Amino acid sequence: MADPCELAHAVTIAQSNPLRSTVLLLPGQYSSPLSVSSGTIDLVGTGASLRATTGMYTFNITDTANVSIRGMTLDLSALTGYCGGLTGTDHGGTLRLSDVTILLDGLTFNAPTLLKCNATLDKVTIAVTTHGQSAPALFVSDNVVLNADRLHITTTDASSAVVFSGKQVDVHISNSLFENTRMSLMSTETTVQSSYAFFFNTIVTTDANAIDATTNENRSLFVEDNVIVATTNAVACSQCTINRNVTFPETILIGASNIVKDPQFVAATNHDFHLSATSPAVDAAQPSTGFTSTHDFDGVSRPQGIAPDIGAFEHHP
Repeated sequence: MADPCELAHAVTIAQSNPLRSTVLLLPGQYSSPLSVSSGTIDLVGTGASLRATTGMYTFNITDTANVSIRGMTLDLSALTGYCGGLTGTDHGGTLRLSDVTILLDGLTFNAPTLLKCNATLDKVTIAVTTHGQSAPALFVSDNVVLNADRLHITTTDASSAVVFSGKQVDVHISNSLFENTRMSLMSTETTVQSSYAFFFNTIVTTDANAIDATTNENRSLFVEDNVIVATTNAVACSQCTINRNVTFPETILIGASNIVKDPQFVAATNHDFHLSATSPAVDAAQPSTGFTSTHDFDGVSRPQGIAPDIGAFEHHP
């Protein structure tokens, strides 16, 4: 602590010695790009911010690297971040983010990109400064395994999107809040089927659709126990399994188990998407095996009533 080293040097030490694989970043701003291709490394940095301004990326996790980042802010307003590399020829990488904030500038289109990697996002906030124009918040490309819980995406004055543009992916997203953000599935599968599961999320957007999967060819999309709000149709999805969601509005036939009603947020205009006591989502969830949840976005245990509530938030006194 009396003689701190550069981040790159600390990573090199951690890679070479499994017994010293934890790197503590003291509070402050770091500017060296983070590149890890091997070893198991834990970066802990409450109060630390990583913002690279030179090179090709802020972080790049590839090959056999197993990287965990906790408590940091990753500022991608100048250079983006990658899990799995910059091109299709890069390989692998495992990235775990916990209690991490990611800052994006919509003018640079530097949303983090997942390609041929395994990624876990737990209590991660992605904040997008949109400058009045729609901008992506996350790119998911080919051969990705993504597990996200309590993910929070926010924007300033325009919509954002989680863009699934890859093939052969396995995605689970739960207990997450997407403010003015849509799920956009743009890929066309050819051989191996991709699998998507969205459950116990609250997805709200000013775009026409909150879940747009109209280009579906050979994939499995399972949407259950979500609150989904858009301007035209909350869900526009062909060949998708849509069960027990609160969608508003909805003119497309998506299944009798869904509830097409105003979810009655406490104060959506003030970014409070908790449920009011009279919301049709309260005590209305019927989770399937494999898609249950014991907590909500706030960490409140489920259920608080006779059954879990639909959406990211469990209503409680």
